[in-house]
Amino acid sequence: MNNQDPLQQRSAGLNDWGALFQVQKKAEASKKTSRQYQDMVKNGNKKTREQIRYRILRQLLTKPMTDDEVEEITGLPHQTVSACRRGLVKSGHVEPTGESRLTRSNRHAQTWQLTAEANILMEGTNE
Repeated sequence: MNNQDPLQQRSAGLNDWGALFQVQKKAEASKKTSRQYQDMVKNGNKKTREQIRYRILRQLLTKPMTDDEVEEITGLPHQTVSACRRGLVKSGHVEPTGESRLTRSNRHAQTWQLTAEANILMEGTNE
């Protein structure tokens, strides 16, 4: 049986709702950023999209990297890097290495590398 008075119970419930509200706000902000990137990709400047793809491919040409490492070097937001890298995986330019490394937030993350074909194509480009 709960010995807490009803007012304290309601206050505790409000605190739980407040925490839930904060989580929802963060999720909505993340979705908004993802939608903004999707809109940019769909409706945006093709040159900008290609520049982002090229920047990510140039980084992966140097060595296999996690999305977090690419984000840190390029300064691009997480949603941009992960969405673009996913597109590069689907197009056959990037593949998982099967290895992982710790991110800045101390979590394990998959490392990615260029496919053999993409590596040949990128080696022929000049910075």
